[in-house]
Amino acid sequence: MSEASKHKAYAQRDGLNHVALVCDDLSSTEDRVPKYFEIYSHADYELGKRFYFHDDDGTEYEMVFKVKFEQFSKKTNDNDS
Repeated sequence: MSEASKHKAYAQRDGLNHVALVCDDLSSTEDRVPKYFEIYSHADYELGKRFYFHDDDGTEYEMVFKVKFEQFSKKTNDNDS
């Protein structure tokens, strides 16, 4: 069983699905989190990258790095050419 499948997708705790935090340096953040919590999923998407972990109370956290609007806009315009 993969680490991601051990965690119930879209589980809620007191009405909260998860907490998402945007960071400027995902790699540095990812280096620090395993000292405290187990990272169980990574995802890349058009606007950036992210990873997930649960705290000791079971709350899911999503750490997100988003590309700046100017970078996304340029990337989108380059694809239109």
